[in-house]
Amino acid sequence: MEVELDLDVRRYATLVTTRVILVIFALVVAARAAHEFRGTPNVWLVASLFASSAAALFIWPILVPSKERTWRTYSLGPAFFLSGMFLLPPAALVVSVVYAVLLAGIVAGTRGYRLLTQLSLAVIAYGGFSLVFDLAPRPSDYLLQPAPRAALEVAIATAASMTMLLLRSIVLRVEHGPASPNWGSFQTPAIVEALYCLVLSVSITVLARIHLALLGVVYLEIAIAWWFVHRYRAYLKDLNRLEEFQVTVALAVQEAQRPWSLITGRVATGPPKRVVAERGEEPMGTARKIR
Repeated sequence: MEVELDLDVRRYATLVTTRVILVIFALVVAARAAHEFRGTPNVWLVASLFASSAAALFIWPILVPSKERTWRTYSLGPAFFLSGMFLLPPAALVVSVVYAVLLAGIVAGTRGYRLLTQLSLAVIAYGGFSLVFDLAPRPSDYLLQPAPRAALEVAIATAASMTMLLLRSIVLRVEHGPASPNWGSFQTPAIVEALYCLVLSVSITVLARIHLALLGVVYLEIAIAWWFVHRYRAYLKDLNRLEEFQVTVALAVQEAQRPWSLITGRVATGPPKRVVAERGEEPMGTARKIR
């Protein structure tokens, strides 16, 4: 009992220390980014647009049906952070990240320590890469060859996404200990979400550099995807209700046939095999005949 208590105390102390270190690093990155402000006067318009869009995508994620009648949540909000690394100065990027994460966390009712952890990870991953690679927008961006520059930006955005997953894996390992998954946050849903955000960030970056009004195309793509998934989810719900109705009718028919089966000695028709397998019951048709 004392050994378990010591392990709990050590794990709690390690978790608190890790969270404090992440918050300190995030504050250092934010302070350093505050001194790196370059860009046109309308940069704050883009920053507010990106922050509002990311917050909205965090609050209303895309729910995709998966196996075993479960739902997987995919949030495309980080796509605007990845694009912001190349379209915003570090100061505006950090402000956008803080605003979006805080607003989404407050609306979702996230606990304070978890909200601070999420905020710290986002600031370190996106703001840190923006500072290290000096990714603030410049007038010379339009003079460079588009293909090599796009490949370089995709590589940097991929590294930022991998860093975000790595930091989440460290926090997950510290928080859950041996009970955490072997690959940490590098699971299929998280990797698919990172790929979605990476692809969407390329579209945002390319269209925003041409003209800010072309971002309407991106919003239209997101709205179409969200509407399609919403309609597909409603279709699956209706399909499940239809299957439940068919099972109810089959059971009612079976109950109605039972008195006649007792007289004639015939076995009543059982429910569908799939439903029986899901319920873990034996078909009533396999009951012994009454002699």
